[in-house]
Amino acid sequence: MRVTTWEAERMRRRQDEADAAPAHGDERARILRLQAGAGNQAVAKLLRVSDGGKKRLKKQPGGVTLTAMTAFQKAGGLSDGDVDAMLRLGDEELAEAIKLDAKSFKGCEDETDMSARLRYAKAASEKPKTAAVKQSHPRDEVIADVQGKGVLEPSARDFVHREGVGAVRTWIAGKSNAAVQAAVRLCTTAGATLGDIDSLLLLDAGLHAYGAGVVLPLAADHWIDAARVALQQTQADNSVNYLTAWLSLGATAASAQTFKDLVRLKGRLQDGVPGMAVFQADTRFMSAHDYPDSRTGFLRYQFGGGSFVELHTHWNEHVHKLVSIHVKEGPDKSTELNAWPAQFFGEVNTAVLAAHNAAAGVLAPTGGALTL
Repeated sequence: MRVTTWEAERMRRRQDEADAAPAHGDERARILRLQAGAGNQAVAKLLRVSDGGKKRLKKQPGGVTLTAMTAFQKAGGLSDGDVDAMLRLGDEELAEAIKLDAKSFKGCEDETDMSARLRYAKAASEKPKTAAVKQSHPRDEVIADVQGKGVLEPSARDFVHREGVGAVRTWIAGKSNAAVQAAVRLCTTAGATLGDIDSLLLLDAGLHAYGAGVVLPLAADHWIDAARVALQQTQADNSVNYLTAWLSLGATAASAQTFKDLVRLKGRLQDGVPGMAVFQADTRFMSAHDYPDSRTGFLRYQFGGGSFVELHTHWNEHVHKLVSIHVKEGPDKSTELNAWPAQFFGEVNTAVLAAHNAAAGVLAPTGGALTL
């Protein structure tokens, strides 16, 4: 929109009057200068508004100022015609409109019913704005769930790829982090399937009921077949320590009974179950190089139900130090405990020493208390 020729001429005359006033003239000259400056600024601001719009805005309809209308036009990218159309709204409607999204009024210059445009703008402002939700694939969701159990992303993805989205989602539900991590290791590095794992857990449920959180980490460390054998071979005691000792010491179904008894004994002692005691007075060790000072002691650990493991010990009655422990295998046969790594049977050494030193009367060790 342009300033009319008449308006420009009027402004020029007012400026000439202001310039002609003396520098130190009366109050009227001062007022003319102020009016001229204000008029120039107002016209500059009203360049983009029609004559009707100018007159309306000077009255500040609904409290809407020229400054507010100019800012609104700029925010919405409105044309001069759009602004003129808005100024046809009533005072209250205009005050309401300027509080809405300015872009809602863009392109309204040719509309005759601005009240309809106002209703549209109000409805748009009341519509809830929701952030776009990224659509995720079910496979990615299940992979994320597996990662949530402490599994690295590549292994989680491989696990889901091998076993399937539905099977994995169902299987991990309610499982502990340790169980899921072990299952992933078994399926991705040991060639097992969830079917194999469920079969192992079913066996455990029937024999011990240790649960997935116990059985699967052991299976992952020692392979699933070894875990299956261990569950079957350690039925005599319901003891996680027994099961763990069996697997960590490398016992098998074909291992010597002596070794199996020692593994069971280790589990019992780790569980804190008493049962080691001297059952016979010690005697001279006839074939020892330090005869007649060498002694042989006799101990048993009672497993219960008539089952036990028998141990023989040797020491010098003047030195009082246990020099060896043997596991009796038959009437004339025994195997020295040192045949196996000592760290595997530290609990046995400690229990044997404690039983000897706890014995009283004829069962007390000859020569006095012993040491290791």
